[in-house]
Order: sequence, then structure tokens, then C-alpha cells
Amino acid sequence: IQQFDQAIQQNAASAEELSASATELQATATEVKTAIDFFSLNQSDISQSQLGLPKRRTALPQPAAKTLV
Repeated sequence: IQQFDQAIQQNAASAEELSASATELQATATEVKTAIDFFSLNQSDISQSQLGLPKRRTALPQPAAKTLV
């Protein structure tokens, strides 16, 4: 029984370590995805500027104001 208790405690400690590692990996993956998205957007802006195209708009253009005549 003592060996089983020891094995259970070791398994619990290993599970905690794995959980901490998984949390760290998730945070790192999120940072990497953010960096990839950032550089992808910048690359797209550079490519468009080389083609003489305007940069992508972040908001929809506002409609022109109508004037009464």
C-alpha cells in the first residue's frame, strides 16, 4: 500500500508539472501567433505599398455627406 501511495503522489506531482508546462506552451503559442499575425499584416502593407496600392483600411469608409441645393 505504501508503494501505491508513493506512486500516486509521484503521478500527482507529474500531472502538476505537465499542467504547468501545457500552460507555458499555450502562452508561448499565443505569443508566436500574435507575432506571425503582426508580421503578416506588415508584409501585406509592404507589398501593397510596393504596388502603389493604398494600405488596408481598418474601418469602413464614411459615406460622403449629402449637401442640399
